[in-house]
Amino acid sequence: MIPERTTQDEILAVFDSLSRQKSSLVVTKDYQGIIISQEITPDLVNLNRVVFQALDRDICAALKGWVHLHSPRFSSPVKAQVKDLSLNRGMFSLSNFSYLGSEWKERLHERVQPKDPTYVSLRYQRMDIRASMLDLSINGMGLLVGNSEDCDLEFEPNSCVRTDFETTPAHRWTKLGGAIHYQLKVARSIVRLGIRLYPKVEQARQLESYIAKRKVEIMENLDQAYLSTLTPLGVESQYF
Repeated sequence: MIPERTTQDEILAVFDSLSRQKSSLVVTKDYQGIIISQEITPDLVNLNRVVFQALDRDICAALKGWVHLHSPRFSSPVKAQVKDLSLNRGMFSLSNFSYLGSEWKERLHERVQPKDPTYVSLRYQRMDIRASMLDLSINGMGLLVGNSEDCDLEFEPNSCVRTDFETTPAHRWTKLGGAIHYQLKVARSIVRLGIRLYPKVEQARQLESYIAKRKVEIMENLDQAYLSTLTPLGVESQYF
């Protein structure tokens, strides 16, 4: 295992080189299910953080928590935590850098989070299970399932399932087939499920229609978030 300080030094050295060459890299962030990508350039590098300039300031409204950085200079994608942020200037700082440790896999299909809480009736091995939808794409779905302590349910990979759910009154699916792709325990009694979906032709059309509509809403929300959080230059100037 590479010592943390060595990893930090290695990553910071790449940022320093990119900054001196005025070269850019790409930041990605999951925003309500959609992967937002943007070119950024390192502006200031020190021992604890790196300040970046976004080429398009709109993305800054989505930059909270953790992001991923991509460059041919890195041995694998880098994970980093967002610290200071200036929407007016389109600048932000990152710290706590680490390698993701695996290759970045592009999504084959757009994924979106539902606007309102959406519950799914999951039929699995003669059981009807109530689950909460995390996200949805034309070929997959993320779910959260709560298990009682005295009934720790295990989902077998590739097992067939059937789902019923409604994202809006105009978008409703019944007996939408699928299979268990993975399960991940996220808390003592909560499991995250990945479901592969096998929609019929009309079901696929409905999914495409809903996902396209929801993506437009999410991007409009991002634009509105950017505009509504702009502030007069003031306190932020001491950070940038």
